[in-house]
Amino acid sequence: MEVKLLIVYDSYTGNTEEMAKAVAEGAEKAGAKVVLKKVEEVIAEDFMEYDGFAFGTPTHCGTMSSK
Repeated sequence: MEVKLLIVYDSYTGNTEEMAKAVAEGAEKAGAKVVLKKVEEVIAEDFMEYDGFAFGTPTHCGTMSSK
């Protein structure tokens, strides 16, 4: 069975987006079907469609994104 993975990220400067893409690449190489979405694009129903999730957020002064 193919695993469906949703990777959700927020990125101010692009660094977290690059990390999300790297995670996606690794998961795809391991056989997962991967979808990348910015946090603004995610809806509640998305969480019913996937088998697993990964979240990426930037930090500023030790705190996560408020999104």
